[in-house]
Amino acid sequence: MRRHFLVEKAKDASIIGILVGTLGVRNYLQAIGHLRDLIRKAGRKSYTLAVGKLNVAKLANFQEIDIYVYVACPENSFFDSKEFYRPVVTPYELEVALNPNRKWGTGFFTNFNDILPGGPAYVAVPEDMENTLNYDISLISGKLRTFGNESELGGEAGVIDNEALVKREAGTVLVARTVGAGEMLVQRSWQGLDPGSGGHTSPSKLKSGRSGIAMRYTNEEE
Repeated sequence: MRRHFLVEKAKDASIIGILVGTLGVRNYLQAIGHLRDLIRKAGRKSYTLAVGKLNVAKLANFQEIDIYVYVACPENSFFDSKEFYRPVVTPYELEVALNPNRKWGTGFFTNFNDILPGGPAYVAVPEDMENTLNYDISLISGKLRTFGNESELGGEAGVIDNEALVKREAGTVLVARTVGAGEMLVQRSWQGLDPGSGGHTSPSKLKSGRSGIAMRYTNEEE
């Protein structure tokens, strides 16, 4: 059940972090490129992070990322991520979430080479996936979510404005909402130092400090 839950979390994610946990496994660069392409076609954003061995403190530094996909050797790909600030999935689980042609089966693939082109479990994404918007309902939040690149469907400018109306079947409409960098900053609990937060407080006056040596300062009694 937890694997199904992680797949649903991956479907809900807007920003996905690609964790590079190996530099020696064959075709690891091809796997990273494959995941980037899949994430882009699904209308998500990705960031690639070289982290080596995972721990809770490392991943807690990236609050904007909704979920991580871990590119590593098969022995290290399958682990319990309950303690992490954000869930961590395998490349296969991310494919199940974002590739409409990939379905849950009886097998589970921890070796990313199996799902790459030429691998025994490779499944190509639909050719029109990038230019088609599909909708479904999240089983976790109950909210509407989209799959596909919204920027390809915005007319001459190629961009859909925030909260713009998108036509659907039989005259119905849906709200397609994009999250920009400004909105991500507003949603953060800490937005950096605010020089105006102190109001009109005057600066402190300079005072004379202690003089002498550490053994005995001049203001200390003998």
